[in-house]
Order: sequence, then C-alpha cells, then structure tokens
Amino acid sequence: MNFGESNICLERAIYVWREQYMINIVTQIDENTISRLLSVYSESMDDMKINFTNDVEMCLAYASFLRDFVKNPKQLIVVETVNDDWVSALRAIETTEGHWFLEAVETKPEERKKGFGKDLLDHTIDYLKNIGMKELTCTISKNNFKSQALHEKCGFIQKSFLYRTHFVYKVDLR
Repeated sequence: MNFGESNICLERAIYVWREQYMINIVTQIDENTISRLLSVYSESMDDMKINFTNDVEMCLAYASFLRDFVKNPKQLIVVETVNDDWVSALRAIETTEGHWFLEAVETKPEERKKGFGKDLLDHTIDYLKNIGMKELTCTISKNNFKSQALHEKCGFIQKSFLYRTHFVYKVDLR
C-alpha cells in the first residue's frame, strides 16, 4: 500500500480490500481530493453550473462545502477506488445515533456497468455496520430506475414516497 502517491489524509484509511478494490474515508480536503471528487461527480456538477457565474466560483463553493462537511465526525465521504483511481463516491450522514442517511451516490460515467456502484454501497454498508449502524436510509428520484435497481441489489427496500418525486429506501438492521 502506497499512500504517498496522493496528498489525501486517510485517517480511517482502508477498510475493505477485494482484489485491487477498496474504499477510503476522506477526512481532509485538498486540491487533489477536490479534483478527484469532481471527476466522479462530473455529471452532477454539470447540472449545477447554472447556479454559478463560472466554473471557478462553482469549484470554490464545492471545496468550501467539502471542507465543512468532513469536519463533522458524523459525516463521511466514502470513495471506491480501483488501482488508486476514484471510480465511485457517496456521502453518509449519521442523523441520530446508529441511523445513517446516504446521498450523492455516483459513479464516473466511463466506469458504470462494471459493478463499482454496487461495491461502493456494499462496502459502505459493511463499514457502517462495523461502527454501529442500525438503519440506513436514502432518497432516490422516482424516475431514476437504475439507481433504484442498484440500491435494491444492495438490500435497500422502498418504504415510502417523498414529495411525490422521490422514493425513500431503507436498510433496516434491527
């Protein structure tokens, strides 16, 4: 394992190894981290451009958001890596003790249909179980059939509607 190749502080380091795949918990935000996350979230960031005057303003706002996000010990940025390339990422938030909410689950467009999204969710669920997770929730657009199918493959069950536009999915471990 060579952590010297990137300037990422991986305080919680590597949790799961499977062949060359692993998840990392990002605990410090630097330019390299921002660049790597922007590459994973490229489609989402393209959708957000209309809210900013230019790309620089958007990147600065995103960097500020990320720095604030990782300061909270009840919030995690989890990335799935393959040969040191970040292919998938998500954010996890512990809303109350043992109850976690997932958001921003995304895989690089060129890495889709290779199982990395499923690996990320499976590895994240295992990690959260080991730190005391009792329940895991997320919301998915009712029109995002691929995300719904992915989450269902990982044990999520549709529980309810939210604002007529999203489904609430849960993994209940009680």
